[in-house]
Amino acid sequence: MLKISIITSYRFLVKSKTYTFINLFGLVLGLTAVYILFTFLINELSFNSCFKESDRLFRVLMSDRKKGTQDALSALVVAPTLKKQIPEIEETCRIINPANIIGPVTITKSNIFYKESNLISADPSILDLFPITIIKGKKENVLAAPSSVIISAKTSERYFGETNAIGKTLIVKANGNIFYFVVRGVFSDLPWNSSYKADFITNLKFIEKILQDVSADPQTFFTSFGELLAETIVRLKPGTGATGIETMLRTTCRIKGLEKTGYEIKLQGLREMYLESGNIQNDFLPKGNPSNLIIYSSLAIFILLLAGINYSILSTARAALRFKEIGVKKVLGASRKVLRNQIMTESILLTFLAFPLAFLLLGLINPLIRVMYGFELKMYVSNFALYFILFATITLLIGFLSGTYVALYLSSLDPLHALKLRLFSYRKFSLGKVFTIFQLFITLSLLICFITVYRQMRYCFLQDKKVKMNNILLVNFDAGEFSGYTVLRKDVAKIMNVISVSGISISFPSNATNDTRLRVGTPAESDIIFENYLIDFGFFYTLGVPLESGKEFQQSDNENLKSSLIINQTFKTALKERDNSIDMIGDQKILGVVSDFHMGTLHTRIKPAMFRLRPEKCKSMLVRYEPEAREQVIADIGRKWRKIAPDRPFSYQQYNEELAVLYKRDENFQNIVASFTFLAFLITGMGLFGLAILLSERKIREVAIRKVFGASNLNIVYEMQKDFFTYIAASAVLSIPLSWYFMDRWLSTFYYHENVSLPVVVLSVLSVALFVSAILFLRTRKVLNNNPLMALKYE
Repeated sequence: MLKISIITSYRFLVKSKTYTFINLFGLVLGLTAVYILFTFLINELSFNSCFKESDRLFRVLMSDRKKGTQDALSALVVAPTLKKQIPEIEETCRIINPANIIGPVTITKSNIFYKESNLISADPSILDLFPITIIKGKKENVLAAPSSVIISAKTSERYFGETNAIGKTLIVKANGNIFYFVVRGVFSDLPWNSSYKADFITNLKFIEKILQDVSADPQTFFTSFGELLAETIVRLKPGTGATGIETMLRTTCRIKGLEKTGYEIKLQGLREMYLESGNIQNDFLPKGNPSNLIIYSSLAIFILLLAGINYSILSTARAALRFKEIGVKKVLGASRKVLRNQIMTESILLTFLAFPLAFLLLGLINPLIRVMYGFELKMYVSNFALYFILFATITLLIGFLSGTYVALYLSSLDPLHALKLRLFSYRKFSLGKVFTIFQLFITLSLLICFITVYRQMRYCFLQDKKVKMNNILLVNFDAGEFSGYTVLRKDVAKIMNVISVSGISISFPSNATNDTRLRVGTPAESDIIFENYLIDFGFFYTLGVPLESGKEFQQSDNENLKSSLIINQTFKTALKERDNSIDMIGDQKILGVVSDFHMGTLHTRIKPAMFRLRPEKCKSMLVRYEPEAREQVIADIGRKWRKIAPDRPFSYQQYNEELAVLYKRDENFQNIVASFTFLAFLITGMGLFGLAILLSERKIREVAIRKVFGASNLNIVYEMQKDFFTYIAASAVLSIPLSWYFMDRWLSTFYYHENVSLPVVVLSVLSVALFVSAILFLRTRKVLNNNPLMALKYE
């Protein structure tokens, strides 16, 4: 019986080529989208599962009791103290990335230094706690010597090619000093789903040497509980839970004096680090967004339902071709069960035809996914069975759900009515109407979300008109390794088509904060928390930011500019609120007040900011140039750079491109919403096309009679479409509050943002209405062009 059902279903699918293609196309698109989303979700949830015994590994967090904040960094003394005092802690490891202290280090290759941000220093126990496999060299004591370094296989190939790297020397330049390291081992690259990335691993002695340059008393970092510098990982003994040792942690901290610093220790599971670290300070590891998992899971379910509903609608429309077939089968004795099984077989067969096509499409578009959405889908042979079973189950589910309605509908037909084609009667409630409203609900919701996200991203790049972000070139460098900034600035200023040149002490633009406290009055609550920036002459002129009052630092001034400063409007307002003088801050004179502008993104508010003149501290040079001379200006700056620093590569960025990098996650979200909005329109459009066919088949004689009695084409078009305008109104009632709620939550992640507005909602509803009307009109026009006599001559 099953064999006959499959053969019959196959013949029917082949016979109805147009419907089969449309259905198959919609299912492939829907399944591919669902596969993408579920693969992404699996990838996100698998972070740090690559660690051995990951359920026993925890990161130490320093919790500030007064501020209520948590810090990912802990004191260097915490690890040995915990291991000594708490028997339940089996092993500890301290990890420090020098880039977080002094910026990226540089490593030489053929007398050229390259920046490396994935160099870390750690205790030797990292080899036991982390998924690190030594493939060359001996694991024992590879990190024992202060000058030892182990490198990843990818790094070994990059620096030494096919030559054995063991025993080779690496020259590392950090904070202006040169260090020599001997390669003692090569390890396999860390898994993609590890939060920690490492290309070079050195002993902690390297950090001790660096601290000697940045501190007069470097030993303080190794003895004080208040100096937060390292990430500390602990492994608990089997059977020990994190909550079970919290009391021991508090007791240990009280004994050792940590409590005096205002901190207490918390433990965070390594598996929770990736998705549950959004509010943790000084966490430089990559992080996921739990909200995105909810959004993408909802999208996957919606697209799955959309594809299934689309199949049901098209199959219902196609059912008009099968009424006589169903009637004859019933007259010949076919039971409802047999008919249901037949139709369900067709549905499941079609979805399983879409299964390999969707898998193939998923592989083809994976590179495009990486470019558009900022993440890469990872599927390994070891997990392939899991993905295959999951996706096959999803496919079976959508085939079952989408075919159920059609099977129940067709198997319940009265054979006499089926043979006479008298099937359609008006009913106040119809599951087909619910399907249509649900399709429009999803489409309209996604459109409202997309327009809102687009408006916010446009607002992010255009709202701060005080910064003229176009035609600004950024040249970032390490001040400890490149001391020719002042000379370079003077030379660049002389280049033709360069309008102005300046500098700043941070990589710009940036979300990094440099908070400083200004004591104003007696109570600490009246203190002003402000950001402190060191700049060069002409900084605000180069950015195009106007001054509200006073003047900018000028080289022609005879007064001591280093005892002067410039504040922003927010700082001035804070001073006024405290009845403080706005002429002096301490012994420094306020030279001017600059308009508020963003140093980073709109996710954070504009804080009080102080700008002081310190050209020698600049780490980023800003060059404003004439728009049409970009390539020539870059070439001229490159020549000036190579003349001053021939051993260092010249690199540059555009200001607007660097700002776009800060908004990369938000732009990826915009691209995802845009893609699924387009997909929803495409699938809904195919479903509506099927409905239009069904409608035209049902009303072909009705239209003919109306035309005979003089009805205009406009009146007929209205009668054909009026029900759908009701469906759009119903879907709007459902989608507007839901999309408004979710977009309001997303917008709240920005301190400065647009709002979900009524015009956006009206535009979305009108767009969907025009889209639906256009599809229905295309089919209605064919009916209108028919000769009414041809439709009535057999009546």
